[in-house]
Amino acid sequence: MSVGTTRGGSTLAPPCSADSDVCNPNLFIDVTDKFDVKLAALRKHDSQVAHMDNLDELITGWLTMQAEVAGFEAGRLAEVFRQVRLPD
Repeated sequence: MSVGTTRGGSTLAPPCSADSDVCNPNLFIDVTDKFDVKLAALRKHDSQVAHMDNLDELITGWLTMQAEVAGFEAGRLAEVFRQVRLPD
C-alpha cells in the first residue's frame, strides 16, 4: 500500500515517520477506537478535503504506517507526536 499520493503534480507524504529527520516522533498514540470520530471531524473541513476522493484510504495508510513504526499489533492505527520536555 502506498501511503503517499500524488495530486496536481505534488506528492503528499505522511506527516511523520520514525525515520523522518523533520519530526522524529517519540510519542505514539493508538487512535484505532476513535478513528471514525476523527475521520468524521476531518471531513467537516470541506474546504481542505472535499477534493480528496481517497481521504479514508490516505488517512488509514498514514495511521497504519505509524502504528507499524510504533510496533503496535496489526490492524491498529496511531498518531505520532514529538514530545518535548522543557526544563523546570
